[in-house]
Amino acid sequence: MNPYLPQNDPNLMGRKKDLAETAARYKWSDTLVPGLAMLEEVPFSQVFSGEYLAERSASAARLVSNLALIKVRRLFDPLDSLQDFEDMYPTLSPKPSSIRDFQTDGFFAEQRLCGANPLSIRRVPPGGALPAHSAIADAHIAEALGPAETLSNLIASGDLYFVDHVDVWQKQHSGSFQGKRKYGPEALGLFLWRKVGLADRGSLMPVAIQLSGVNGTPVVVTPKSKVKGQWRLAKTCFQIADANVHEMVMHLGRTHFAMEPFAVATSRQLADAHPLKMLLKPHLRFMLFNNSLGIKKLINQGGPVDELLAGSLKESIAMAVRAVQSFDVSRAAFPTEIASRGMDDVVNLPHYPYRDDGMLLWNAIKDYVAAYLSLYYKTPADMANDYELQAWADDLVKNGKVQGMAPTVVAMGALTDIVTTVIFTCSAVHSAVNYPQWDYMGFVPNMPLAGYTDYRELLPQPFDDDAYMKFLPPNQPAIQQLAVTYFLAGYRFDRLGYYGSAFADPLAQGANESFRRRLDDIDRTIDYNNTKRRVAYPYLKPSLVLNSISI
Repeated sequence: MNPYLPQNDPNLMGRKKDLAETAARYKWSDTLVPGLAMLEEVPFSQVFSGEYLAERSASAARLVSNLALIKVRRLFDPLDSLQDFEDMYPTLSPKPSSIRDFQTDGFFAEQRLCGANPLSIRRVPPGGALPAHSAIADAHIAEALGPAETLSNLIASGDLYFVDHVDVWQKQHSGSFQGKRKYGPEALGLFLWRKVGLADRGSLMPVAIQLSGVNGTPVVVTPKSKVKGQWRLAKTCFQIADANVHEMVMHLGRTHFAMEPFAVATSRQLADAHPLKMLLKPHLRFMLFNNSLGIKKLINQGGPVDELLAGSLKESIAMAVRAVQSFDVSRAAFPTEIASRGMDDVVNLPHYPYRDDGMLLWNAIKDYVAAYLSLYYKTPADMANDYELQAWADDLVKNGKVQGMAPTVVAMGALTDIVTTVIFTCSAVHSAVNYPQWDYMGFVPNMPLAGYTDYRELLPQPFDDDAYMKFLPPNQPAIQQLAVTYFLAGYRFDRLGYYGSAFADPLAQGANESFRRRLDDIDRTIDYNNTKRRVAYPYLKPSLVLNSISI
């Protein structure tokens, strides 16, 4: 199909007729997930292909055989040692990489930079301050680092970082599993970048974790806590909070649900012959059907979110809704998002794999998008007169409730940024939050989705191995967490920039080929960088990044 802007299409009447019929099949709904703009009903053309289903079934078969073995093994044997968790992979390979080092402080801190959720860490700028609800004081700093260190000195150094999950459930925690209460801690983690030798050497280290104790009184724990096992409990609590934020905010909210309006508006307002639709189509593939299945099978009553996550189903969904409602497409541009957290200074923080690999991809995608759009929008008038593009922007703002963009798009820079953000979010960001799940959450003790005894009552007491095992998820939710993370992260359908056959737009073959060559170069660069990293970060290798939110 030859692409045309609508004002240049020689078959304008047929184009308008086809687009009107398509728009009638794509209707907005604000009731599927109250508060969010979603697609009312997914047309058949959006369902998974036969190839996708066959490959996904083959991947799932490996999981089924593994589950059959461990369910028999665990039928009459509770999980009462870490070895029992390590034995949960009789047929699955490779095992989650976190098994080896998950108990070390260095690995715990490193996960903030290259784990399942590298999007929450923030820098405390010199002259700045920790959140107002922080109870971390000089006494805790002295306990962790020695009497010569103070909070103000650490802030002044510019080497202090934090992750704030205190308000993650807005003070509500009412989740349960088979009548047993689940616990989702409110956690604030403080970390220090400690330089070692040369300026480009160093590592992130944990300094303190703040939790909400009995009656909401903050309790601050450091790695040097004199209460036996208290630091292990604090780290586990932090990981639970981070896991819930990862799943509902960063993963479901800020990728799947935040990108849905773009898929809906693209189908409703852009004809098949529109070049922007041709550009976006492979990056929106299967997402609407995938999201629809998620609503029916993931966040349904009795589904994985309800049973596994720490909050009630209502609380967990509310987290995702707030994430989408606060999503701003202009602030989601990768360099802007990184800078908003103070994580863009490569001198102050030379090691942040999510940022470093992500920036390589962002720049490649943006250059590709700019080259593509320039084939069609040669003058400002070309864009201003593209009434399908203007209807697309208007639909996104008025019906899709997308923040951070105007209802008209008249500047090439603005359109390039929006389209780059959509493609980058659907490909790189989603892959960066989806595929680490197996390595970091597939081994349950590293990143449990909930605690099963009241951590607030445990905090003042010695926390021994028996208490630890009772706090971790028991058999059924542990096995289910393993199954869900493998199902989500165990299969890749395609790879960024490679669209199966020739790219749909015959005029853009050169731009697409140049894009693929650049992605291949980035792949090799990341492979080399990983040889120098403490923990390899493969999740943004272009060969392992999907085109779309198809999982």
